[in-house]
Amino acid sequence: MNSNHSLPDRLKAASPGLGEASGTEVERRAIELAQMDGRDAFTDADLVRAAAELGGSDAAPLPPEVVAPEIGELTAWDDPVGQDGHRAERHPLDDESTIGERLVRDGIEEADHDRRVSAADDADAG
Repeated sequence: MNSNHSLPDRLKAASPGLGEASGTEVERRAIELAQMDGRDAFTDADLVRAAAELGGSDAAPLPPEVVAPEIGELTAWDDPVGQDGHRAERHPLDDESTIGERLVRDGIEEADHDRRVSAADDADAG
């Protein structure tokens, strides 16, 4: 089914399009942009963005406005995206045992403690 009959001429394929937007249309779009950002009034940045959207210009988008002071203090990272980190410095263990040995020793000591506590509880109950 061909639904092009219900579309305005400027939206149909091979139509001349919108042409240059009027000042009223730019202001209307600037108001919409401000409302999407949660503001009641539009700013000059909204007008520039609206004109770029409606005029089809290839202008670079404007940076967002700084609303909170904390956001204004953000810094950009200078490291390139593909840069890898570096190897962390290794520090030897104090008692020269491996982590596995330490975990096994701690587990044995904990099991021995639990067994002694259980035996003491059984002796008190009996």
